[in-house]
Amino acid sequence: MWIELVQIHKKNRIAGSHPLTKLWIVAIYILAYLLLMTIHTNTLPLGGLVSYGFLLILVFLSAIGPLFIKKSGPIYFLVLIILLSQTLLIRGQTPIGHFFIFTIYFESIRKGFTLSLSLLNISGILLWFFLTTQNEEWIYALEEKGMNRKISFVLLSTFQTIQQLRLRSTRILEAQQARGLEIHGSLIQRAKAFLPSLIPIILSALSDNGDRVLCLEVKGFHYQGPHTQIIVIRKNGYEKYLLLGGCLYLCLVCGVVIFL
Repeated sequence: MWIELVQIHKKNRIAGSHPLTKLWIVAIYILAYLLLMTIHTNTLPLGGLVSYGFLLILVFLSAIGPLFIKKSGPIYFLVLIILLSQTLLIRGQTPIGHFFIFTIYFESIRKGFTLSLSLLNISGILLWFFLTTQNEEWIYALEEKGMNRKISFVLLSTFQTIQQLRLRSTRILEAQQARGLEIHGSLIQRAKAFLPSLIPIILSALSDNGDRVLCLEVKGFHYQGPHTQIIVIRKNGYEKYLLLGGCLYLCLVCGVVIFL
């Protein structure tokens, strides 16, 4: 029997490192950020900005800088909303100025920066992981470490379904636009155009589930024994350097937290 082995190749060594190594980097980065946020000073939480600077260095070393900035657009917009709402609407004890009818307090700005930087850092490192790692890679890597294949199938199926529904909704809206339906304009107009397309999207998703169950039975998913995998995850030899850099960064953060 001929078996096709599909190895996922990446030119960049950091982006092409083992998925579990990148998961460790995600955990180390989040732990380091949480340690930085434990530093209590009378100024703004600048430790979060320093942490995000290290994240940007990692992003550009992974050769995904422009794509990362593009995908981070909604995150930056949400951060701006959080910062403005916390600054203008939340009262504190130390007023520092006025903006139209709003009184700006130092505690409000500090709280807004804390929430904004938390969103930036945690969502940013997760975005880096998913931009450098395909879903099949990290799920199969976890399955190699002993995760039940039923759980891995549910995870992979969920991510694939989300992508398929997004593409299908785009095609349906384009088809409706070709028929003369206005899908642009205000938020209400977009909602009116999108709501009628929900029914065909849901029905198509339900029909796909039946096909997927049939495919699982044909491929012997419930067979008790070794299964054939078409994706082979190998280490590229750069994992030890990536983990070493992550550990050095964590040690640096721990030193800063201890001395401050």
